[in-house]
Amino acid sequence: MGDDDYTRKYPDDDYGEEMGPDSRVWKTYIDEAEIADKEYISDNNATLDGILVFVCTQILFQAMALAANQCHDTLRHLSSQPL
Repeated sequence: MGDDDYTRKYPDDDYGEEMGPDSRVWKTYIDEAEIADKEYISDNNATLDGILVFVCTQILFQAMALAANQCHDTLRHLSSQPL
């Protein structure tokens, strides 16, 4: 039995209950929605990981540039004072 064979996975609905809240169509819908949701979340996680790496790299670069400027300003200030 394949996981996608919903006619075997879920029993037939009683006559008149084909669209009821516990019918096969809704159980099948939930199964398919879970598969689609997992794929969607997986794709978004991969995209967000890439964005996060880019943002962290930019923050690190900006912090290093700021630290270098502050170090340069401090050294210039100290070198201008007499010993």
